[in-house]
Parts: sequence; C-alpha cells; structure tokens
Amino acid sequence: MTTWDRLLVVGVVCLAVAFLPATLLAAGSSDGELVVKGPSGRTVISLSEDSTSVVQGRVGKLTVVVHEGTVRVSHAECPNQVCVRSGSISASRGSIVCAPNGVVITLQDSGRSGLDSISR
Repeated sequence: MTTWDRLLVVGVVCLAVAFLPATLLAAGSSDGELVVKGPSGRTVISLSEDSTSVVQGRVGKLTVVVHEGTVRVSHAECPNQVCVRSGSISASRGSIVCAPNGVVITLQDSGRSGLDSISR
C-alpha cells in the first residue's frame, strides 16, 4: 500500500465519521406523520405519540399501532394477513399495503409535501 493509498483511506474514513451524526439524526427522527388511505378516505396520524387506530377497509377492519415512531398492523380482517406479517415500518422503510381491504399506510416526513419532484 502506497502513501497515497493510505491518505485516500484516511480521507474516506474522516468523511464517513464527519457525516455520521447527520445520518443518525435523519434516520432517527420521528416527527413525521402516518398517512392512511383507504375506501373511507385519507387519515393523517402523528408519529410523535403512541396510539392505536382502527381503519375500515373493503373486507373488514385493520388495527394500526403507532409505538415509539414505528407503525405496524396488529390485526386485520383479511384472508392472507400479509399486512400483519409485514412487521413494523419506520422512517427508513415506508409503507404497508393491505390489498384485499384497499388500505395503504405510508410514512411521510412532516416537513415534506409528499412529492418527489415537480417537472414542467
């Protein structure tokens, strides 16, 4: 390994350490909101406090649990239970879908509009 290789490795490590706090803060923020879209409309739930909500779908009801900034479906009245088995989502992982009930649960950062981009 040459001197330039060592300097390059040290530079990359320093950059990684410098950006680590910003990355951890962004991943751990739970001041977003939960958006539940279903046959009965759109509901927005805050992630800042723990809660349990019941959402009416096409086939039956879903129980959505917010706990410490993560979201999961604890119970669903649908035949395949994929939404229940999908586990918890957080800011790093964004949605749960219950297709038989027609319900989509997504996490959004409260500072964003929900649009990825706008083109003209």
